[in-house]
Amino acid sequence: KMGFSLIAHNAVEADIIADNAIIGAGKFAEINFQPQHINWSAYTNDWNVGASDTAWAGILQTANLAKANGMEFFIGLDVLVGDEIETLPAGWTANFAYAPLRASFKNWAHRVAVELQPVYFVITMEDNEYFVGDHAADWTNYISLVNETIAIIKSVNPNIKVGPSVQYEQLTGVAPGSTAHWAILNEYTDADFIAITTYPQIAYATFSAIPSTYYSQIKSHTSLPVYVGESGWSDSCTTYPTACTAAQQLSFLTFLLNEAEALTSEVFIWYFAADWSWGGYGEIFENMGLRDENFAVKSNWSKWLAYRARSIIHGAKLYGAKIY
Repeated sequence: KMGFSLIAHNAVEADIIADNAIIGAGKFAEINFQPQHINWSAYTNDWNVGASDTAWAGILQTANLAKANGMEFFIGLDVLVGDEIETLPAGWTANFAYAPLRASFKNWAHRVAVELQPVYFVITMEDNEYFVGDHAADWTNYISLVNETIAIIKSVNPNIKVGPSVQYEQLTGVAPGSTAHWAILNEYTDADFIAITTYPQIAYATFSAIPSTYYSQIKSHTSLPVYVGESGWSDSCTTYPTACTAAQQLSFLTFLLNEAEALTSEVFIWYFAADWSWGGYGEIFENMGLRDENFAVKSNWSKWLAYRARSIIHGAKLYGAKIY
């Protein structure tokens, strides 16, 4: 199932709705991945908190927009900022043993399962960054929280597929300053999948520098299904000028789609549907779109469409591929 995360070229609500309608009408994506945050103080005692979570209406609107445009909803719980737990309510302790944090984490996930019924649920996004960020003493607390939360989600709907996402360049040890830590993949004992987020421009000067076994090696470290939970390659930037070209983006997109096929990945997310001109993500990420800052198609959009149209009988293993 192929899809995007950010289906928008700016933050204007009318344009976001229009952009999603274009993707939906053209059947250009089957799935929409949306990272979301917990309103921590609202969920310490119960999951059924109604409008007291003032952020919930926006989450519901996002889910409904995807579904209205024929896309399955894939939600990701984002509780980290880099390798630290995000800002918590005043007086809270930032570790995964802290009882109010654990309660809110589980109650929020419970509400998602009941009210949103996502097909896929990532708990927690890029969680290995916490592991490598000098938090080894808290890691067992985190893993126990993940497994307890998965049990709650499955009690609501056993068909929701749940798993973590890991930052792949960190996991493999190719990101600057990182060391490989494959062993953590064995700790997700109750997960249905491992999702990877991958942006190899942070590690490789050109596409050709990426080893041919870069993605296939993960199957030596986990028996769980592997999803491409986020991916991208910039076609224009000053930070990595050698790698940031349309040709390099095309080479990477083609390679990653083929690798996902070889891994029989059920999900493939290219994060940015379009270039983003409103700031906040950083130059390299804001130019990863396959459509431009006005949502017009760019040259590599045709590769995306070619894979969307691949038939199972011609050997495509991307689940849900259809001919249109």
